[in-house]
Amino acid sequence: MSRLPNEEAEKRFVAFVTGKTIRTNEKLDAWISTLTGQKQKTLDMKRSDVARFAKRFPYSSDVTRKGSRLWVDQLQQSEGLSAATVRRIISACKGYWEYLQTLQIVADEIDPFAGVSPTKKQATRNSAHTRRAPFTAAQAVRTWRAAYDKGDTQLGDLIWCAMWTGCRIEELCSLKLGDISDDRFQIRDGKTNAGWREIPIHPQLSDAFKRLSSQGGDNFLLSDLPSNKYGNRSDAIGKRFGRLKTSLGFGPQLVFHSIRKTVVTQLEQAGAPENVVADIVGHEKKTMTYGLYSGGSSFENKRTTILKLSYPV
Repeated sequence: MSRLPNEEAEKRFVAFVTGKTIRTNEKLDAWISTLTGQKQKTLDMKRSDVARFAKRFPYSSDVTRKGSRLWVDQLQQSEGLSAATVRRIISACKGYWEYLQTLQIVADEIDPFAGVSPTKKQATRNSAHTRRAPFTAAQAVRTWRAAYDKGDTQLGDLIWCAMWTGCRIEELCSLKLGDISDDRFQIRDGKTNAGWREIPIHPQLSDAFKRLSSQGGDNFLLSDLPSNKYGNRSDAIGKRFGRLKTSLGFGPQLVFHSIRKTVVTQLEQAGAPENVVADIVGHEKKTMTYGLYSGGSSFENKRTTILKLSYPV
């Protein structure tokens, strides 16, 4: 016969007062303090992930492998989280659980997270319907015009810059006037080594750069953008873009990063050399010859390639 809910509560209370179980989040702050050398955003995400876990399993004695598996199903099916996000959450919870094991709060032989994370193969299959896609050239133009029509000229300028450069949103929002010259600009804070690069200014972008540079009162091309607590200037304007594209009827496959995909797609369809495109958008080159030994494409090659971009404007 199954136990009644009050019997389960009584059993858990006895375990708690006798030290056989703890509140699952009791050691969360202590664990976070041990994670040195990690960015604040990463620490905040791990804290949030474990807090979500503790809400689902309030006491350490509640945690079982079967329960974890059911929770993973809930995260994906009921809450609609991607497989990659679920893997990140489980990774944080596993790290926290191992910390509890080092404190001998939970048993070493119990691994409630073994085999519960969705595999990358499952992630590819399950997230196909939400995978980022490129805007068509016409869709990109429609989005750009819509920003101006709504009176958000700053967002319109950001979209226009992305259309002719393929830059990431934070790269554009962080672009300083000192890194811009007459015919080119420098990205100095890319996500990878390949992200540090020199990009030609497309003739269609030249007037916008001159206008924005003359307005840059805070030393940035796109001025007066507030920084979030992690120092990112793209957070608020990125949300404005999200609201704009949703109002135009675009689904989750199309995000600001999709403009970057539009640029790469156009250049591929125009027959541009892949290694030169990689140098423009800041992608790592996979081959040993180009990726390890080459000093990169010449400015003229990049300029010739970027001139292949075209929009119906």
